[in-house]
Amino acid sequence: MKHSLIIIVALLSVLPAVGKANDREVVSSLIQGLAADDAATRSHAQEQLMGLSREILPTLEEHADSTDPEVRIRINRIIDHLRWSQSKVPLSVWLYDRESAMPWNASVADWRREATASVDHSGGGKARDIGCNYESIAQSFVPLSTNIAAVQIKVSPLREKDEWFRVELREDDDEGPGRYVLARAWIRIDDDLPVDRISSLPFDVPDVSVATNKTYWIVYTAVRGPACRAINSPPLTLSQENSYKPGQCLFLSRNSKQPATASGDLHFRVFSDCSSVPLLRKALETEQKVMPDTSKVDAFWRKKDR
Repeated sequence: MKHSLIIIVALLSVLPAVGKANDREVVSSLIQGLAADDAATRSHAQEQLMGLSREILPTLEEHADSTDPEVRIRINRIIDHLRWSQSKVPLSVWLYDRESAMPWNASVADWRREATASVDHSGGGKARDIGCNYESIAQSFVPLSTNIAAVQIKVSPLREKDEWFRVELREDDDEGPGRYVLARAWIRIDDDLPVDRISSLPFDVPDVSVATNKTYWIVYTAVRGPACRAINSPPLTLSQENSYKPGQCLFLSRNSKQPATASGDLHFRVFSDCSSVPLLRKALETEQKVMPDTSKVDAFWRKKDR
């Protein structure tokens, strides 16, 4: 009991600083709270740590293999939350409508001349449309520069109600998309767009720092329909050639719980510098509130033993 009281006092003494900075001393005190005798103190410490930013991940990872079972479980739960949670992942949300489609297509040559592509899987030869029999596709790549500023991907919207697609940049985890989501972008397809219009959409993503000698993944998930499920997705084009070293392409089918290797590569580019890219309209807060639930797909890609 004495130990718990000491921990509680320590936690109370650092709480005012928690909201101001992710100080290592503050984080260490909260980690100590995870080992307190009192259950309320342990839960309170976990809640406070989950509220901090990703800057604390290195400190948490130092304790991820703690000999204390409860500390180990709680630490890994916090780490997973910081890597994955919607509230922690850098996010941008856009609307692709008829009004924004025209300037995008008209200005594509100008902005591309000024942009610097770090990765180019745009395809120069044969290509095939894989249709709608998938829930999500992941493509690996190795960047040529240390910054990712924007992404371009080729899609063919179906103009269905509540149609969205999401693009994520993730770290590699044993030759598959890892649980650490570096950045996430949602694009809502407006109902007024022409049916089956093939579009090479460049869009801004929160800037990401990467290493040029590491593998990363771009994960594409499309959803449509009133249920907002990742099923019957808009067609996506796979290229059988690309400008750089081909990456691995994993295909998550609606009819299979295991990924298959797709015979091709996503049509996409990753830009390290794209200051003049014509932006879509940012989605309003009311539009963001109806973003689809992709929990089933997310749960699959999070599996360590995919």
